[in-house]
Amino acid sequence: MKQLIVILAIIALISCDTETKSWYKFGEESSSPPHDHSKMDNLRYFYQTFFGQYKLSRPNQILDCFCDKTADLFFQSLYDSHQILIDTNERNSIKLHLEFAKLMLTYRPLHDVFACIAMTQDFTDLLDALDIKQRNPRDFMIAKYVYYQAEYPSLVENFQPVIDGLDNKNHSAAGKAYANVIGDLVHSVKKEGLNYLAWEGFENGIVVRLDIENPTDILKCFDNEAAGNYLEFLYKMSEYVSEGKYVDAPYNANRFWYEVGEKLMKKIPDEVLECVKKSEDNQLIKKQLGIDVESREFLDLMLKYIGENRLHFFWMMKSLKHSFDHFNLNHAGYVYGHFLEQIAKSK
Repeated sequence: MKQLIVILAIIALISCDTETKSWYKFGEESSSPPHDHSKMDNLRYFYQTFFGQYKLSRPNQILDCFCDKTADLFFQSLYDSHQILIDTNERNSIKLHLEFAKLMLTYRPLHDVFACIAMTQDFTDLLDALDIKQRNPRDFMIAKYVYYQAEYPSLVENFQPVIDGLDNKNHSAAGKAYANVIGDLVHSVKKEGLNYLAWEGFENGIVVRLDIENPTDILKCFDNEAAGNYLEFLYKMSEYVSEGKYVDAPYNANRFWYEVGEKLMKKIPDEVLECVKKSEDNQLIKKQLGIDVESREFLDLMLKYIGENRLHFFWMMKSLKHSFDHFNLNHAGYVYGHFLEQIAKSK
């Protein structure tokens, strides 16, 4: 295990080689580039206080996974995460897509860092302190991503002390504040369940697309199991439709229903479906679209729309599946909200 951690640390540090190469000039003797120790010191203060919040000793192995460049990237990723929360809360879809693209491109070097961190004893001790039984680090990162999408209205405020600490160059304060954010995350996942939080994130995306108030009472209709079944229903539908050719989209949607869809729908209790239909949130959607999306009238309209707009339906389902596959629940809800809009407009 110790050898594996060393290997992963070396891989993580490969991304730091560009700093040295940028100072090398052909035909001249290479000299060591300036090395700003303050970036690693800031990271040390951040993690020392973060771990201290859980009564853990200062982590050493985690710090070995970083260099100046990746330490700087890590702090910048906190700024960008906060900006995404702000953009989501303000429903600025254009800025939001740009921020997500930036995250994908700019922070690739951190992937190796997080892989290295996941293998450390420091990380294991943290999971023990948080009483997390699931030890797959990827699941931990997914849970954080889902939580952000579900709870962004409150997280904008809760994340602010992290940013204040970084702005004031008080990295110990930032680490303490970030520990509180992670603590709230773990508490929420344990209390509500990850499926419920995923459903909340999905509903958040729908209301952003339809430009209505944030969901409230519709969420109370679901528990973790019902939310998981509903999301599985939508995912399987997108999977069936998008796996074939667009001309076969109506046929594949029909095949989905008879092979798995009807069985999945039966897993959702009638009282949940009735609660959704009567919810104030559903009434807001009805008012916005001019039709009750839970009605037989809407179902008939949807079947007609699918038959007449198979290319659009195909790409809509493909986009929905892609969002689900990448745990982008907000965008999945946004896509589904657009789907509901198009059906309603086809009246």
